[in-house]
Amino acid sequence: MDGVKVRHDEDGKDDKMMVLTSSTNSKVVNKQIGKGNDISNPTAMEMSGYDQIYTNMESNGMKENGFIVANNNAGEQKIEKSGDDLIGSVRQGPAALKLGRAGYDKIQYHVHGHGAVITADGSGGYTSGSASASAADYNAVATIQPSRVLGYDVQGNSSKIDFRDIAKADANPGQRIALSNPSSFAKQISFYRNGKPDIMTVDYNKFKATVNAVTNSN
Repeated sequence: MDGVKVRHDEDGKDDKMMVLTSSTNSKVVNKQIGKGNDISNPTAMEMSGYDQIYTNMESNGMKENGFIVANNNAGEQKIEKSGDDLIGSVRQGPAALKLGRAGYDKIQYHVHGHGAVITADGSGGYTSGSASASAADYNAVATIQPSRVLGYDVQGNSSKIDFRDIAKADANPGQRIALSNPSSFAKQISFYRNGKPDIMTVDYNKFKATVNAVTNSN
């Protein structure tokens, strides 16, 4: 995941894959590949879509949005926006159904955003949004590759939460309150498989740099 070549397979293909580990140890790398914890290096269109997810959230009150990437039998790729824009959830089923009807039934992965939000429980406690997959995410549409969540490291930077957002959360317990200063929190991307804990979470800008390095490697 650092853009360093860790393995080469003579299979007649020129696909570039990223192994979801920070280790370069061959045993660790092979174990992750064996578990299916590797991804195709994202295309420019996919990366543009990731950036757009953040843009959409920040311009739309941190409502979740995302898309599904699928292939047909010829290996052609299609991207379909998933679900309604809601705070706290995004629907993937309709997009998967639409892709399947069009012949793109090999769902590679789905990606969606988790907003920079906080929720007060009414008793002095708070929960914050993160890039970690939720229970609902783990039970979503089955995929070939690990799926992804784009989010913000609010929990690790709670001191940067604006006091006015805290006051708004206190006045509306149980509601997700969009933070007014999302740029104060580092962007992150998490990878996960259905029914399993997150494989890893990394800084989003570092991930983008790695994708660029892999894209331009020989």
